Amino acid sequence: LLGLTMRAIPRIGVEIVRVDSGSAAARAGIEAGDVITLIGEIERPAPAQVTRAFLATPEDRPLLVGVTRGDRHRVLALGKR
Repeated sequence: LLGLTMRAIPRIGVEIVRVDSGSAAARAGIEAGDVITLIGEIERPAPAQVTRAFLATPEDRPLLVGVTRGDRHRVLALGKR
């Protein structure tokens, strides 16, 4: 379960509104207030693209996620396990 509530920020990406505890997103370190600017190879994704990219990723591979938190940018690995 991805476990994210998201809202689109046009031309920027997706703001995280809520992260479900115990979810794949929580295990990856994604927090409310983060902005996903890259998911896999998709720049400035929409919420549906984030969900589709996660669902399409094989169980044994992490999905790289570019996240802006405040004035810092980081890359997190989002896995299904």
